[in-house]
Amino acid sequence: MYWLIFTIFAIISRATYSISSKLLSQDIKVAAQSHALLLTGSSAILVLIFGPFFGGIDFLSIFKYPMIIGAVMLSCSFGNIIFFNGQKLLDASMTQIAFSSVLIWGAVLSLFFLNSTFSIYQIFGMLLLLAAIIFTQYERRKFSFNKGVIIIMTAAIVFAIFQVTSAIASRYVNTVTYLFYANLATATLVLVLNPKTSLKDFNGRLLSLLTAEPRRELSKSASTAS
Repeated sequence: MYWLIFTIFAIISRATYSISSKLLSQDIKVAAQSHALLLTGSSAILVLIFGPFFGGIDFLSIFKYPMIIGAVMLSCSFGNIIFFNGQKLLDASMTQIAFSSVLIWGAVLSLFFLNSTFSIYQIFGMLLLLAAIIFTQYERRKFSFNKGVIIIMTAAIVFAIFQVTSAIASRYVNTVTYLFYANLATATLVLVLNPKTSLKDFNGRLLSLLTAEPRRELSKSASTAS
């Protein structure tokens, strides 16, 4: 029963993440990689702060299990970067519909790597979900796949790999540890692949946005006082 509760909570959380990140991308006009850096970097810091209260972080686990931790880090990193590139081309609802294909890809991968089994009803449900995603691209009596949908579905495949490798990693390390490495890896990879754009966006748009509200409040206080 607990798996159902956690699954529903995970779906709601992912939908909230998708909508909020879309709203963020509308307010902060920066490169997709910079959005990935902002969110995953912030997540890594939060995990680092609150991690000790939820089992702690095993910093040496990457040396103990380099293959599995490396797979988690790489899949999360590229998944985030691809996701934010696709999200710029779609609205939040279509992004979430396309990304829901992660359930299908995750199921397929779990058959091979986790020895999972599915009932006929579960298989039917996954096929129904796939059909629903395909029919959202039906316009003017023909199927025309949007570029953004293809990118988001590609991100879903990569995130499915992340989910499967995370399931394997959970046998060796705690949740806090692999979340820390997954988020830290994304932020680090973005900086390594495109340092100039990331630093330019942070020093320009991101920093100005973060300091804009305090400046407005200060100006309001000054005008009220005068």
